[in-house]
Amino acid sequence: MNNSKEFKKDKEAEEEVADFLDKYFYNKYFNDEVKRCNDDKLQNEGVDVFVDDGMVIDEKAAIHYYKEDINEASMPTFILELYFEKNGIPMDGWLYGDKYKQTTHYLIMWLWVKNKKVTCENIMKIEAVLVKKKDIITLLDNLGFPKERLKQIVSDVLNNGNFEIPEFKNLKLKPFEVKQSTNLPEKPINLVVKRIVYEKVCEKIFTITPKEVICKCVTPIVNKNYWYSGWNKL
Repeated sequence: MNNSKEFKKDKEAEEEVADFLDKYFYNKYFNDEVKRCNDDKLQNEGVDVFVDDGMVIDEKAAIHYYKEDINEASMPTFILELYFEKNGIPMDGWLYGDKYKQTTHYLIMWLWVKNKKVTCENIMKIEAVLVKKKDIITLLDNLGFPKERLKQIVSDVLNNGNFEIPEFKNLKLKPFEVKQSTNLPEKPINLVVKRIVYEKVCEKIFTITPKEVICKCVTPIVNKNYWYSGWNKL
């Protein structure tokens, strides 16, 4: 498939998700404190929404992995991008890249859609977590995966293929894995993170429909001991 056509299709779907959020979420939950960024350059740098208290939200939606049955569970993971290629040039992904430094929070979303197309009208439900970028990075640091080590892991993946994390070898449920999508033109390398990890490290969990917004407040857990001991009990 033509890459430019696929990019255009993805951007249109993201805009439809943004329209849904503007119509059914932000005005209901944040009242008048929200301003959507319409600057293409800033959007490309991870700036989608400004909130008056200084929050800068980067919206991340699993637009290719939506569910059609409203009663079906969401995909159990969501990625954190470490690396990608642009015209063959290596680039830092949006988790650590300097160009994305304005982002303070991610709104990570799983979608339920009818009629096999992501439009504002077709979105039946969004489940989302609002997670502080700093808390994700703190968790990774505490687990022994600071930026420098993840850069080395990216290098290992590029040289040897997908990487198995030795610390997680004896865990029955791994918090995340490292995967490269070689079938995509950008060849991204991602942390594929379990949804339950986001739900433990986030600030809020939302269920958003055209009728209502349900919010659950969460105390983020970034403590190393929990993730290497309590995690196995889940």
